[in-house]
Amino acid sequence: MFSVFRRAQGYRCYYEPLHERVAWAAEDSERLMPEQPESDRLRHPNQNRPYFQELKESWNLWKDAITPDMVYHGYFSQDSQLAGVPFYRSLLSDSGLQPVFSDCRTSGRIGTLKRDLRGVHIFLWRNPWDQWWSYQLDDYFDVANRIILHAQALPEALAQLAEQRQLITGQHDGYSELHDWYRSRPLDFCDSYTLFYMLWCLALKEGLDHADYRVNIDSLTASDADAEKIRADLVELGIAGLDFSDAHCPLATYSEQERAEFEAIEAAVHTLLTQSQWTNGELEAVLAERELHRPLRATIEAPHMTEQLLRQRDLTKRHINSRSVVCNTWAELVNEKAESIQSLEAQHTRAQQSLRQQNDELAEGGQRLILTQAALEVLADERGQSNALLEQATAQAEQLSLLSNARAQEVQALKGMYTALQASLSWRLTAPLRGLTKLAQALAGQGLAREELLRGAARNLARYPRLSRAVRRLLRLVPPVYTRVIVALDGPHEKPPEISQAGLNDRAREIHKGLAGRLGVDVEGS
Repeated sequence: MFSVFRRAQGYRCYYEPLHERVAWAAEDSERLMPEQPESDRLRHPNQNRPYFQELKESWNLWKDAITPDMVYHGYFSQDSQLAGVPFYRSLLSDSGLQPVFSDCRTSGRIGTLKRDLRGVHIFLWRNPWDQWWSYQLDDYFDVANRIILHAQALPEALAQLAEQRQLITGQHDGYSELHDWYRSRPLDFCDSYTLFYMLWCLALKEGLDHADYRVNIDSLTASDADAEKIRADLVELGIAGLDFSDAHCPLATYSEQERAEFEAIEAAVHTLLTQSQWTNGELEAVLAERELHRPLRATIEAPHMTEQLLRQRDLTKRHINSRSVVCNTWAELVNEKAESIQSLEAQHTRAQQSLRQQNDELAEGGQRLILTQAALEVLADERGQSNALLEQATAQAEQLSLLSNARAQEVQALKGMYTALQASLSWRLTAPLRGLTKLAQALAGQGLAREELLRGAARNLARYPRLSRAVRRLLRLVPPVYTRVIVALDGPHEKPPEISQAGLNDRAREIHKGLAGRLGVDVEGS
């Protein structure tokens, strides 16, 4: 179909504009030119120009408008930016010929692009069996289908399928990483066709809901009449000048066993669709569209040729299954080895960190050792000084000890002399003289002898109250002597309170006078 538009007049064709290689070439337009032509390997029609020639020529228009997440992350998106609307709008700004976009990565967002960009949308499709077998020329298509599972906001049925079959295993964000991951972990026949057919159903429903026209390749190449009808329908949509005379699409012959295998997988997908958000009417509409364009597979090959083709396909499916088992086994082994390597690297990193920490601790310990040695040297100096002071103090103590011994000897000698003196005749003869001396000192108020003498006299007088009162009256006649005696006996006293008979009755005055007489106190007015 791309070749038909490209050779027609009045169109500027952009082949696969929303492609990972185009996003990769946003920084360098030369990346759009593959080193080797891919037409033969992919069985595409021969082109007189490279597929991305028009995109390379308009590179300045779109290089800043495309982002890598538009290609696969926006596969089902209703958001204009993520769905790629700014990128297509930049290509539409190229004046001149009518632009045509031939893109197989927009089958999940036809509604979003039509809503924001208008234009005429044609949905091109083919029967699922032959389309899936055409994908087996290269592992690229199976890998691309699995990368689509990383799109944002997956349809419910597709999300359930991915969870049930554990189809999402790559944990990367970039296309290159996911491509390498899934390429080394291929699916077996059942999972591969199940995922493909689910996407095929979702795409056909999107075409039924939003496309302006649908072209089935099988019907287009079935007869000249069908091709002419399609051409006429496109003319009514404003698309003229197309020539389908050389359009062709091969049809394969399938055995009953192969049909049964395909139909069993498709029945499981239909069940999953109706268990999610699809109604029975929506599923019936998709199946009716498929049945309307189901190709007539006439067996024109010789029987032995048919048998050989069937055997080759069976061998291919067995190879797909065995390759899936082997590759996934090796992938698991690689994962285990990678985890072991990561674990060893983590251990190595921890060991290096521990070694660095120990080196740091050793360095700190060395610094502390140096400081400790310096402190020990200071302590050694202080100890030397202390030892010197101790020796000096010891010498002084020895001198003091000698001096103390000498003083003790002198004291003993003095005690002996005192004892001898007391035992002498002269000491005994002078005893009365010493007594008189103490008495004189006591009478003169000197020394402790006076206090002892007064206390002794007071004790003797206390035995005789009358005599005690008489002595007190006598002492009061000489106030200085009285005061000195009282202070010596009892310590300083405050002035005794004055006792008055004012306010007392006769009996109280009599008692008061008696107490005062006993205490030796003068009573006012008595």
